[in-house]
Amino acid sequence: MTFLSSTKTSRLVTTSFSFFLPFAISLILFSPVSASLSNGRQSEAVRTVHQFPSHLENIAEIAEGVFAVVNGILNLETFKPIGNFTVWHVEMMAHGATVNDIARLPDAGLPNGLTVTVTSLVTTAGPIVLVANSFAGCVWKVNTETAAITKSIDDQSMKAGDMSPIATNSDNALVKVSHGSEVAAVSVDSQLMGLIAAHFGRTEDNYRTLYVAANQERVVAVQVDSLSR
Repeated sequence: MTFLSSTKTSRLVTTSFSFFLPFAISLILFSPVSASLSNGRQSEAVRTVHQFPSHLENIAEIAEGVFAVVNGILNLETFKPIGNFTVWHVEMMAHGATVNDIARLPDAGLPNGLTVTVTSLVTTAGPIVLVANSFAGCVWKVNTETAAITKSIDDQSMKAGDMSPIATNSDNALVKVSHGSEVAAVSVDSQLMGLIAAHFGRTEDNYRTLYVAANQERVVAVQVDSLSR
């Protein structure tokens, strides 16, 4: 499940419950505060804005009311994709959404991470999204305007280790990636050894703290200033 920034009045939520991930998945608009209509009735707090043919893996806002999402099907027994994973362009409208495919990801294993680069939001080149490919251990860079795809990061520390086919070979450490695409592993609390960090994020008012979601129901705060080589 993926939520957008807490500062937004509405949230987009993606959900999946299938082991083989073959079923249609909805893109849902969730409004925490129901809007009052002119007739005095309350609007629905949750409504489907688009139905995709397969599993949605992640979502990122690339412009006001415009999002990039990734969808596809992964067989979790063979760890092989069924068909191709695709990056989609979703523009929210008053009564639904306009959806167009941007590009198909080459040799995608499990693209379970998606974010937009901050610098691309203020340039004329168009928003750039980075897609983490867990099984391949690399990061793809996708230009949402031109559909150009390049491999942004491909480092040995991001390859699968012995713990899991989707865990990095970073020896139980976070992986720091600088603006120059330099990759380095950094140590974390010894109590976290053996845990898999699935996702991370940071608050809008404090960019120096990362919150890492790990297995065993833990969330870990890591100070960015401590991420030194």
